[in-house]
This record gives sequence, structure tokens and C-alpha cells, in this order.
Amino acid sequence: MSNDLKLYLNKINDLIIEKDNAIFLDYPLYFNIGDLLIMHGTIQFFKENNINIKKYLCKENFSISKLRKVINNKTTIFLQGGGNFGDLYTEHQSLREAVIKNFPNNRIIMLPQSVHFEKNENLDKSKEIFSQHKNLYLLARDTVSLNILLKFSEKSLLMPDMAHYLYDELPKLTKIKNKKLFFLRKDKESTDLQKELINTQNIQSIDWDDLITQHDIKVQKNIKKRIKYFDFLEISTLDRNIYNLWERKSLELIKRSCEYFLQYDEIITSRLHAHILADLLNIPSKIIDNHYKKNSLYYNEWTISSNKHKLY
Repeated sequence: MSNDLKLYLNKINDLIIEKDNAIFLDYPLYFNIGDLLIMHGTIQFFKENNINIKKYLCKENFSISKLRKVINNKTTIFLQGGGNFGDLYTEHQSLREAVIKNFPNNRIIMLPQSVHFEKNENLDKSKEIFSQHKNLYLLARDTVSLNILLKFSEKSLLMPDMAHYLYDELPKLTKIKNKKLFFLRKDKESTDLQKELINTQNIQSIDWDDLITQHDIKVQKNIKKRIKYFDFLEISTLDRNIYNLWERKSLELIKRSCEYFLQYDEIITSRLHAHILADLLNIPSKIIDNHYKKNSLYYNEWTISSNKHKLY
């Protein structure tokens, strides 16, 4: 199944103007390993399709002035995919809006996202900005998200998550362990069902942050210090150095996550990317929804055909 979804993602190639003239914005310089899986699936997509990225910028070193120095009329701008389109994670939404306002003539491709707005007024404000851009492709991870994004751009399309491009890049489960892993989110997207499960069954669960060490945090802090120093000196050419450092660290975190998951032969999770990672590792999973149905919408759109996975 994952291979089919990987092949499906190759349709994105048709949207790119010049493969030697592209930039990638909003890569995740933080410890949500699900978003790092998306990032590395995207990087693998770039590699396998010979797409040359001239500039990589995260939220921390992003600026319009840097972009103006490397962008011409035929530059394709890629925006990181994920589940942060809406008003729950405003910093990422603001970055997208800034790019759309400042580069009205460039081809912009937002990689697959789930969409959620808590307030209609926020949706309307964002829609007003996005709908002004006439060369904007918004990729949605589920049909509900697609129907919202079609109001933002008529060029919106349905597409699976970029993490599926890691198919055959990660190890696979080979031995039955008879062990279950409860991998449950601790943040604002958690639900009462998840809390009830923890309380009634007295289970022990972990989340992405439990896989992060003090050394990881130290490395991230040092990278962020470099960003401030380089930006203060206006040395934007070192943005690639920042990206390379984080690419290595984030690959290490993905490897560690794979090794941890492979100790189990069933994953029960409310994290969409714990479900996707389980699929990539050939581990059966049961998926608990987040508070706005992102997980079940994705499952019903893309992974329901696999007999390894079920909704909880």
C-alpha cells in the first residue's frame, strides 16, 4: 500500500515549473518526529525526482528579504506539508500568508496538509489572502480538507502525506514480539476517548517527546544560536549549513523512533504519523482520532485498504 501512495505522490512533478529552480520553506526545526518524517519524505521526493532546492528555510531563519535574493519568476516555492494549516498553529499559517502576499506571480505548492480552523473568522481572513494568488496549488490529505482548500484556491488537489515517500527507506518488522505500544499524544489535539483509555485500562503510554534526549535539546539550541548569529551578521549563505546540521540530527531521531517501534508488533496511537510510521515499518496499528477527526479522515482516505490497520 505504501508503495502505491509513494507512486501517487509523483503526480506533484507535473506542477513544478523548473526542477533546477525551487526552494523549500518551513521545514520543522522542532521535535515532532511526525513532522520530521514528512520533511524526510519530502527530501526523498526531491532526490528521486532530481529537484534542485536552491534554498531551505525553517520558521526560525525565514525572511522575505532572503527569498527575494534567490527567487525569479520561474522559481517554484514548496511549503512543508503536515497538519498545521488553520488557526491552531498560527506561526506556520502566518509564514504561508507572508509568502503568498509577497510572491504573487510564483508557482507555490503547499505539500499535503490537514486543515482545521477553530473560528470561522480566522478561516475567512486567511481565505481572503490565499484566494488573491492565482498560481497556488494547495494539496489536501483528506476530502474534508480539500473542500475547505478549494475555497482558498481552485487549484487544490487531494494527495497522501509526504512521509509515504520513505517507503523502502526504513527497516521492516520481521519477528512477532507479542507487545503493544500505546503511543498517545499529550497536546491540545488529544481527546476524551484517549484519556478514558489511559484511566480505565491503567496503561503506560509515550509520545514523541519521550524519545528526545537532553543531548538532542542541546544540539537544537546550538543550531538556533547559529541562526541568530548568522542572521545578525546577515550571512544568509550559511542557511544551508543550518539545514545540513538539522537534517543529520533529524535523521538520527527518525532512526531512533524506528528502532523503538520495532520492539512492538502492534501500535495503538492517536498520532497520525505513528500510524504512518507503523505502516512504513509493516507493523499493525489501531488509530484513535484526534479532536477534529484528522486521523480517521486520513485512514478512510488512504490506509483503510491495508488489512494491518483499524480504527480504535
